[in-house]
Amino acid sequence: MGSIGAAADGRLYLGTWFGPATPGSGGFNILDDMGNANPEDDLWETYTANGSGLTMDVIRGQMAFDAAGGVWIGSRFNQARPGGLDYFNPATGSFTNFG
Repeated sequence: MGSIGAAADGRLYLGTWFGPATPGSGGFNILDDMGNANPEDDLWETYTANGSGLTMDVIRGQMAFDAAGGVWIGSRFNQARPGGLDYFNPATGSFTNFG
């Protein structure tokens, strides 16, 4: 299970679990289609969350985009291990946890 959201700048954020095959691995795959339907100029960026400070190192909740271009993530790992509120800064590629 993952998340998907569209930023104001047109990029598409896919919050996922992905490799390496370690429990709790995940992050963002971000697609910038350059504003057209031509797949030849599409640009993919990947930001891995493992060890980044992101709650539980996975993105499993809702995303909200702010005016500064950042992404707020409400995440929950499971009922026994709740997640928290995290912020992704695309300019630096870094995550910050707010508990």
